[in-house]
Amino acid sequence: MPPEPDQSALDDALDTLRTHRTGALAFEEHVVPIRFVQMPDDGRIVFPAMVAMLEAPELVLFIPEESDEVLQLLLTIEPLDEHRHPGPDRWRIHHGEPQDIHWVGAWIDAARRGPFVFDGDAMMAPNHLAADEPALCKRANTDEAALLAATDRATGRKNQEPRCVGVDPWGLHVRTYFDVARVPFREADAPAGSRDMAERAIDNLLKASR
Repeated sequence: MPPEPDQSALDDALDTLRTHRTGALAFEEHVVPIRFVQMPDDGRIVFPAMVAMLEAPELVLFIPEESDEVLQLLLTIEPLDEHRHPGPDRWRIHHGEPQDIHWVGAWIDAARRGPFVFDGDAMMAPNHLAADEPALCKRANTDEAALLAATDRATGRKNQEPRCVGVDPWGLHVRTYFDVARVPFREADAPAGSRDMAERAIDNLLKASR
């Protein structure tokens, strides 16, 4: 029997999921790199899928692709209508135009990280800043130079063309020329429990990077 996870173990697993927007999807005998987004309202994972994925009896997403402490998500997927569901547009904002044209939403049935197993619902908590996310992204994008400096510091590399595309209580997702980077808020500002707190967290992040 795996050990019962405590709150710290769950927080570490959630932080891994929040940090990454790429992973490796295993189904049948295949392992395919994918780029994904997580919906702020219901926590579903959205990505463009190959037809073979739709027919697979089991799918496991590994995040990140190479890590000793990889997060494994057991998924159940269902097709999405890109004309009715906001997920495909959210994906394009984060990643650009997809190669595959079959859009899916994935429910997390269960998760595993290290020795701990988590219920899927625990990994799909909604982002309570979802309604304010567009305004918060706009606020983060008011100072591109400071956002770039914050992104460079968070990733430990030089980036180009930063654009904030997502905000949650713990930080930002910033699209760069190469990928989507995670820029966490200062420890003193996270989690941001309201729009006002998130605005202060963004302002403090940009101020510290000027």
